[in-house]
Amino acid sequence: MLRKNVTRTMVSILLAMLLGAALVVSCAQPASTPATPTAAPATKPAVSPSPAATTAKPKEPYGWTKAISIGAVSLKGTYYPCASGWAELAKKYYGITATPEVTGGSGANINLLETGQIEIGFVSPDVSYDAARGLGDYKGKKTALRAMLRGHGMMFHLLTLANSGIKKPEDMNGRSYMYNMKGSPANISFAEALREFYKLDKVKALTMTTTEDSIYAAGDGKADVGQTMSFGATALVETCMTKDIYFIPLSTEAQKFICNKLAWLEPMNIPKGTYKGLNNDVPSVGYNVTLYCMKDLPDDLVYMMTRVVLDHQDEFAKYHPRAVEWTLDNALKSPVTPFHNGAIRYFKEKGIWTPQMEELQKKLLQETGGA
Repeated sequence: MLRKNVTRTMVSILLAMLLGAALVVSCAQPASTPATPTAAPATKPAVSPSPAATTAKPKEPYGWTKAISIGAVSLKGTYYPCASGWAELAKKYYGITATPEVTGGSGANINLLETGQIEIGFVSPDVSYDAARGLGDYKGKKTALRAMLRGHGMMFHLLTLANSGIKKPEDMNGRSYMYNMKGSPANISFAEALREFYKLDKVKALTMTTTEDSIYAAGDGKADVGQTMSFGATALVETCMTKDIYFIPLSTEAQKFICNKLAWLEPMNIPKGTYKGLNNDVPSVGYNVTLYCMKDLPDDLVYMMTRVVLDHQDEFAKYHPRAVEWTLDNALKSPVTPFHNGAIRYFKEKGIWTPQMEELQKKLLQETGGA
């Protein structure tokens, strides 16, 4: 009897222990989700962002997401390698995707800027002056152009084969002269002023698509005289390496006449040693390159694209021998249009936007009607 009672007691204890263990395991496991819930789960209240999260801004305006294009004219000129350097530095420092584009010249770049096919472009001062004021080919229609910064000098070159018999501009009469380039009024205006001064009424004017055409035509003897303003251009350096090229100098009187007629030009010299066989400076005329955009291009983007070159000038200078001239000292020289607000922001940070520049900006805005 005692054995049976002991046995029943031990069984009861054992069952109690097993039942307790089962309850522990059951409580430790997550409840299974019913196949068809009887009620929708409660919605968690939205968490309001902290004041710091809503007002915090990055220190720099990084992260421009839209790809942009830079109108760089000819592939073997000076603009294209500079534009390539611009694009690479913009990607490296700001994550901006920029692409250099071969275009038909300054006039073409104005049209591309207006239609939004490029965001930034190199434009000669004669074209930008007229376009911003609604003059010349742009009569009755002002273009809202804005300057970003100025850079290297561009000088007109008159080139011929050394054995052509042409040593001065007067010798060009009766010879072929390639200068007529659609979309590049600067080339045409200079040539017409040259012809007027030297009375070159018997030259045969030839048409070119790019200034590279003129360089190669002169080097191959297909044109007696070629013309380019792309100082240090790859095509010109290559031609001088393989051909015996002579550069025709302008007289002091011709320089004065042309610069008085075309106020955007100034006397300059093509320095000796620039090309193979060039042993003396060659008197010419030229201007400084300016990079342009439209008034409504976002300030942050213009700020970054201005800053990326001038803050990293040592790197930029490696892309072309002329790129060394893109400096703070040259950036604000002789503008013919107002500057963009994004560029002004950068110049103010660097301390070079003076009260005199502010007055000049107001004057240019008034001349262009604030367009």
